[in-house]
Amino acid sequence: MIYAQAPKSEAKEKLLKAFSYCTDIQSSQILAEELISVYAQEPKPEKLKSFQRFLRLVDGFKEKGRDPKSLSVMLSQLCRKDKLDLQFQEWFLKKAVELWPENPNANSQLADILIADGRYKAAESYLKKATEFHPKNVILLNKYGWALSNSEKDDEAVAKLGEARQIDPRDTHNYYYLGKHYLRRGKANEAEIEFKKGLDIDPTNDHLIVSYANLLLDKERYDDAAQLLCPAIKDNPKNPYLDSCWKRLQSLQEI
Repeated sequence: MIYAQAPKSEAKEKLLKAFSYCTDIQSSQILAEELISVYAQEPKPEKLKSFQRFLRLVDGFKEKGRDPKSLSVMLSQLCRKDKLDLQFQEWFLKKAVELWPENPNANSQLADILIADGRYKAAESYLKKATEFHPKNVILLNKYGWALSNSEKDDEAVAKLGEARQIDPRDTHNYYYLGKHYLRRGKANEAEIEFKKGLDIDPTNDHLIVSYANLLLDKERYDDAAQLLCPAIKDNPKNPYLDSCWKRLQSLQEI
């Protein structure tokens, strides 16, 4: 790190000053990553102020003629560094979308955070705009369909997931999302068809394996569930989702 030997407060100010004057986007990215590393170590009240200041500075770059698309990409990439709490990731990604509404990665990352937090309507809003800009983006279409499913908009959800399937029939995420959609609606047979189709494409997909195995357990098809889980656990013994599903199988067989 460029300022690793300086005291934290001094390092922060030097980095912020260097970042504010830097016009090369690649150098800005490096400086921003170092600055965030410093901010991440601060107590929460100070951290809040630091990140707000950082985002105001980035916003000001746009007024000074810096390319908003590049700034947007920089912010969305910073969220992939695992140094930001979800709250700050959301701040960064919203600013990224504000700077460049078409940014597919920022919209996708932001939707993940909102969906995980149960804010499906907010996720819908971002994904609707994103898919208008990128109508062939399978990742965005799948996530839009899943957000619609969670908002109980069944017909729209199936239609959106169907659009994604037409574009890429071998995308296993699509089979997972549609299977989960059917499962949540009590359509276990339809869900099983989707999970099996997905596993025909990728037999190692742990999300599909766990979802299908749990469905089989619900149907009391314990031998089928064990046959599905055994090779997966052998190949990936530290996977917590597979382990949890296996323990569920064992507890049910003991009843």
